[in-house]
Amino acid sequence: MKNTLGPGIGLGPLGGQPSLLRSAPEGRGAIAAERDIALDGIHLENPPGPWHASLLALPPVDTPRATILVAAAILVEEGRVLLSQRKKGAHLEGLWEFPGGKVEPGEDPRDALVRELDEELGICVTVGDIVEATFHRYEEAGRSVLLLFYEVSRTPGSSEPSARDVADLAWVGPEGLLPERFPPADIDVLAKVRARLVWPEG
Repeated sequence: MKNTLGPGIGLGPLGGQPSLLRSAPEGRGAIAAERDIALDGIHLENPPGPWHASLLALPPVDTPRATILVAAAILVEEGRVLLSQRKKGAHLEGLWEFPGGKVEPGEDPRDALVRELDEELGICVTVGDIVEATFHRYEEAGRSVLLLFYEVSRTPGSSEPSARDVADLAWVGPEGLLPERFPPADIDVLAKVRARLVWPEG
């Protein structure tokens, strides 16, 4: 049977079970290749070289981390903006943020924001333009976040916001937008939000 799996990889005796052949090139490249296959749960048939017993002691292969897409709301009423507080036990618990949540695969971020604000705060909104987009890598949590901040307004007849699935909520003015109160991913949008809280003259 022709080997189509690439150099140094052949078929095991059961016909279809991949294995590394003894002809695999020596050195770090061969070690990494065998270790990667072993960690993927593929059976190794006659591992090449005496070093196969120490494969798991090698440094882990760095794999790209998926970026989480999040939609957040800038809801301003009477010179104040609505904030929600992260629940106890959550990543960055206790910090304040602009309410919203994760966008599901294939979901329109605007639809996700409408859904999240209904679930978390019990309000119905109309989603407008994007105010800001930020990216932040949370090394301690092993995740990256792409945040889309949208201008939103409550629809006529919407309920008053309530803390359904958040620790708390608050309407704040410019003095409440202190950077230390927010997750790092929210900080870049604070200046634009402050500008929206200035009452027009006249």
